[in-house]
Amino acid sequence: MFESVNFPGWEVVRKIGEGSFGGVYEIQRKLPDGRVETAALKKMSIPRDQEEVYVLQSQSFSGEQITACFKKQMEELVREYLFMQKLSGCPNVVSCQDVRYSPHEDGIGWDIYIRMELLTPLKKYATGQYSEYQVLRLGLDMCRALAACEKQNIIHRDIKPQNILVSENRTYKLADFGIAKVSEKTESGTMAGTNGYIAPEVANRQKYGKEVDIYSLGMVLYWLMNDNTLPFLPLPPQIPTAEQRDLAAQQRLDGVPLPPPINGSAALKSVVCKACAFDPAARYRSAVEFGSALLKLYRQQKPMDSDDILQEIGLTRDVLNGEEPIEWLILEKNDNQYLVISKYGLDSQKYHDQWEVVTWETCRFRVWLNQTFYSAAFNPTEQDMIMTSDVYSESPTHSYPSRTVQDKVFLLDCRESYRYFKSEKARTCIATQYAIDQGSTVQYGGTCWRWLREGYFVDLASIPNLQRANFTYSGGTVRPVIWVDAG
Repeated sequence: MFESVNFPGWEVVRKIGEGSFGGVYEIQRKLPDGRVETAALKKMSIPRDQEEVYVLQSQSFSGEQITACFKKQMEELVREYLFMQKLSGCPNVVSCQDVRYSPHEDGIGWDIYIRMELLTPLKKYATGQYSEYQVLRLGLDMCRALAACEKQNIIHRDIKPQNILVSENRTYKLADFGIAKVSEKTESGTMAGTNGYIAPEVANRQKYGKEVDIYSLGMVLYWLMNDNTLPFLPLPPQIPTAEQRDLAAQQRLDGVPLPPPINGSAALKSVVCKACAFDPAARYRSAVEFGSALLKLYRQQKPMDSDDILQEIGLTRDVLNGEEPIEWLILEKNDNQYLVISKYGLDSQKYHDQWEVVTWETCRFRVWLNQTFYSAAFNPTEQDMIMTSDVYSESPTHSYPSRTVQDKVFLLDCRESYRYFKSEKARTCIATQYAIDQGSTVQYGGTCWRWLREGYFVDLASIPNLQRANFTYSGGTVRPVIWVDAG
């Protein structure tokens, strides 16, 4: 099935999904070092079947007109890849690796192949009741994706659970831009989206803007908080009839006020219902505004005890420092998976070797963490427990964003430091004597100045202060962060 498209070395493992235009497959290839790399391959066919050709022929379209029609559809679908390329710097948008297309043998129609990162569909995770924390996490990740879309004047138009995927470290990512439109070109009356999550103004063929994505995301959060059930439908275990589904959809699109979802705090229910307001003017005006409301609630969540030390999984050595034990603080827990950070600053490293514009993606510090430190600090068993994480870095004061990269070991960025540490005292990092001896910049009492990953020039690893970043030739402090699967 894939012989006509040349993805050298890749082979299909299994089919993992089905869309309106074709299937999604898991593919893999062997790397020179013996490792196996996996990816997802989305195959789309234009036309979807011969029936579409017969319909146009019955309407007296010529062969040239039919070919031109399908070519236009092909070009519109290829836009998905192009849109996702524009958004490749956002860690909450599925990253595309390659795109190919080829004409059908009969000269009518096209096959399109998009290779992208392999992720898990949200519905495989959302099989039971989601916690408020999980709803907030998903909402924040999707708001980041939509904020990136808004910067590019892109309206997604089809946000639904099927188009939200989950990475290994539980990062939520937006996929399927096949019906996305650049907002300046959005026409009144253009129908798009999925019925259960579509904004009323789209379904009613009215003029619309970016608020339709706010609505659809709000509806996804509603669905999660309502035992995976949309408004006006009977709750599980009852299975709704076709008539009940039609009536529920009509009530929603007619503007009948939504009943609050059955789970979640009153504050979260209020935020979600505002996002799902019938009147676009009553919704949040942007993804940033929606995200800010969710972030406020997220910060009110009971934080984990910062004295919880992850000792039971054996991550306790650092041979770079004479077998000094490493103490780990738990920042986040998802089932048997832990996000942990070293309690102390362990070492000192320069951010980069040369004075030049540099982001986390290209800095020397990142290489040292994932090669030298990773090999020295963890034995093979521990290395198997450390997950690969999506890491993105953007200096808060400069416009040099890094692309999303995959790391075993990384540093927190400035905003993450505020998310996980709720006070200035908690954000204080104390350097070990070894780190100070190696050149860590410290204040009185051994407080580290630079232990975050913000990158711009040379040795920058900024003080946790959202208002400024600091530049220095002295070394930044090594305070590693890892995701661990203790299961």
